[in-house]
Amino acid sequence: MTSLPAMHHYKSQLATPIVGNGRKPDASRSHLRQRRLAEKPSILGHLAQPMGMLGREEIDIRFTDAHVQTIEANSVTQLGELVIVTGKHGVFIEPVDGPHGETYALTGSRRIENDCLLLFRHAYGSVTCQLAMNDLGADAHIGFLKHRDFAEMRTFSFNSPRGAMRYEKAGFETVLSYRATELNELQGIVWRGGLLRIERIKLTP
Repeated sequence: MTSLPAMHHYKSQLATPIVGNGRKPDASRSHLRQRRLAEKPSILGHLAQPMGMLGREEIDIRFTDAHVQTIEANSVTQLGELVIVTGKHGVFIEPVDGPHGETYALTGSRRIENDCLLLFRHAYGSVTCQLAMNDLGADAHIGFLKHRDFAEMRTFSFNSPRGAMRYEKAGFETVLSYRATELNELQGIVWRGGLLRIERIKLTP
C-alpha cells in the first residue's frame, strides 16, 4: 500500500470558472460540464495517458503530512495521484482534531456553493472516501466519476435538517465506498454544495 502526502504539488490556472453562477446545476448540465473538463489541456496534462489508464496498486491518499495551504479558485492542483480542480471558490488543506490526535483534511472556503473535482491520475475499480462535517450549512452532493467522460456512476446527497435552529449544527461522519464494474472504472469524485471535510481517499485497482 502506498501513502501519498499532499505536500508536494503542482498548480496551474483554469482559463474559465467551472460554474458560471451560484445555481445548483441539474444532472445533465453537470455531466456536460464534467465531460468538457476532461477535454481541457490544462487538466489532461495532469492525468495519465491514454485517458482511463488503470492504476496498478492500492493508493491511500491522506492529508496528514501536508502543510496548511490554500488552493485557489478556478485552478488545477496536483497532489501526488490526486488532481484538485476548483470552481469559483477555493479549498483548503487544514488541521482538524480527530480521535487519534490532530490530522489534516481538505475542506471548502464557504458553507455553500462549493464546487470541486477530485480527479485521479489513473482509473480505479474501487474508491472509498472518508468525510465528516460539524456544520453542513447547506445540502451537499458527492458523485463518483467514470473514467474518460466523467459521468457520475454513483451519487450521495447530504441534506441539512429542515426547520433546525441557526445555532444547531448538523454534524456527521461517514465513509462512502463504491466498486465499479469492468470497463466502468472510476477516475474522480465531484463535490458540490454544502461544506464537507474530506479526510481520506482510498483507491484500489
